[in-house]
Amino acid sequence: MGRGVATIRRPLCGALTVQHDDRALMRLLAYVYLHNGMPEKAVALFAALRALDADDRDAAKGLAWAHLEADKPQAALKVLDTIVGPGEPGAVVQLLRARAFARLDQNDDAQVAMRAFLALRDAAAKPVEPRRP
Repeated sequence: MGRGVATIRRPLCGALTVQHDDRALMRLLAYVYLHNGMPEKAVALFAALRALDADDRDAAKGLAWAHLEADKPQAALKVLDTIVGPGEPGAVVQLLRARAFARLDQNDDAQVAMRAFLALRDAAAKPVEPRRP
């Protein structure tokens, strides 16, 4: 996420300009909403962040998490399916997928996603051996 300015068009209101600091505040507020039992408000904020930058993978992960907390696992999976890029699906995506599948009682898919999460987590935790001179 760059430090530039994002502009979106709102019907009847003209353009809305959102600075980098505004997006950071939106993320923080969404996180606070999630941790205080207001996932619907977090969904709205993360969805707005995605509208500002459709390639924002962190906002997508936050949106999926908020959907899970709002008991909308199907919506979470739909968002997670849009995340593409280097290193994806990463451990966080696999964990969110496992939680969504478990909520949908798709236990086989949940187990596969959880195994993928564990493998990715373990691979990231392995220490790198120092180079020898």
